[in-house]
Amino acid sequence: MFLFKRQPNRSHVTIERTPNGLDMISLDTTNHCNARCIFCFNDWDSFKPCSMKTNTFEKVLPILPLLNKDGQFLASCWFEPTINREFFKIVGMLPDFLKDRGYFTTNLVVPLSDDDLRAMCRANLDHINVSLETYDEKVYTHVTSVKMSFFYDNLVRLAKIAKEEGMDIWLISMLLKSNMEEFPSLVRKAHEEVGPAVHEIRSPFFYPADTENKPDVIEELLTREEFTKVREAVDALGYDNISWQPGPSKETFLAFEADKDGYQEKVDEVDRFWVRVNADGTARVGHPETGTLIDLKQTDDPAGAVLEELTRLRTARYRMNAVPAGKVKIVNERNADPFSCDKITICGGRFMEVNGWETGTLRHGASGAERVAVLEAGGKRYASVMNTVKRSDVADALKDPASEQAGFSVRFDPGFEIGDDFRLWTGYKAGDTIYRQARLY
Repeated sequence: MFLFKRQPNRSHVTIERTPNGLDMISLDTTNHCNARCIFCFNDWDSFKPCSMKTNTFEKVLPILPLLNKDGQFLASCWFEPTINREFFKIVGMLPDFLKDRGYFTTNLVVPLSDDDLRAMCRANLDHINVSLETYDEKVYTHVTSVKMSFFYDNLVRLAKIAKEEGMDIWLISMLLKSNMEEFPSLVRKAHEEVGPAVHEIRSPFFYPADTENKPDVIEELLTREEFTKVREAVDALGYDNISWQPGPSKETFLAFEADKDGYQEKVDEVDRFWVRVNADGTARVGHPETGTLIDLKQTDDPAGAVLEELTRLRTARYRMNAVPAGKVKIVNERNADPFSCDKITICGGRFMEVNGWETGTLRHGASGAERVAVLEAGGKRYASVMNTVKRSDVADALKDPASEQAGFSVRFDPGFEIGDDFRLWTGYKAGDTIYRQARLY
């Protein structure tokens, strides 16, 4: 409900208190693969093969409860888990609370017994991802550089055992020039024989450093016209569980080649507060490649070490846009503009994130003044710059396209536990003065 408000209606505000936890934990029990797919981003010459043992995984277990209630757990993602025979024991050690939010990905190109497949399907995970690019042996070898060998038999038996054990199978298929003609029949056969809960269809994407396989991948990219033709044929099959996740078209990628700044950049994932656990028992907190490295095997308190680094990262992130509110004047300014505070999240009792929208500060922000929000708690004030969040729902409700920029997200770290007695308001900062606009809470 959109209102012109002078006093906050607190019944419209959702307040959620969460632990100082992780948004994602990704694990790989090996750092190698038995295939060399042409679209893979790994530089295999840089890896010395390593496999995780169950006693090393025991050091990982204390970290798992740090996962937020809506966080995600990847039991394997970058590498092929089934080449590590310990993997089948490790997935059996996963705690119950991961049941609805975890998965792993496999290519199924190793000899797997029914017991192996059953162990995978009995893991406390939500689903198993299986890579399926083709049913054609020649195409398979071209795309993966290995023979199809055990794949098809493993897939059929996995589908049967998964149904018996109540485990969902998700298929991930890369749409390429090599399998373009086969693709509609591939999707049909997969749905008839496997019955996936979800069938995700992707096409290659690139980071600036990906150069090793570039000529081969360019050959495999579809033009916009080719992609549209395949998609129409697949959509005509009528399946409602297809998820399209395409990368750039051939035309777009060639434009990237002409403009080196056009490549998709790797995004700094520290804002997601995740931990990546490697096969050797080390873990990076914050970013999977550049985050702080902790050797779990040498740590008496793995969870404590991760939580300490997580707190340091969150403190730095939440204070990044802080404004020294104690050193500025506060001036009240009458404001009849519409506003709304949608959600307040208090993390670990100390960190606060506020999401909402407010058109008054948008107007002043357009004139060059900083949009800020102020937290009043513990007898002190804490101000932070508001980050703009696009809100098409606000623009539609107010019938004002400019109001799409009225949305905001703002973070605070007062350095102490935030109780129930706090106030929030927005304003704009000009020079050494903050002009008070809307009372949010």
